[in-house]
Amino acid sequence: MENISEEGAKLVITPPPKEGISGMLGINGQEYFCTVI
Repeated sequence: MENISEEGAKLVITPPPKEGISGMLGINGQEYFCTVI
């Protein structure tokens, strides 16, 4: 995970989800709605 303050979060996983798919990302007990770009 990189700095999300200006450009959003960057999460690297293998295999990556398809572009455009949405989901929830949980970080330190907080949930964030995200879309893969």
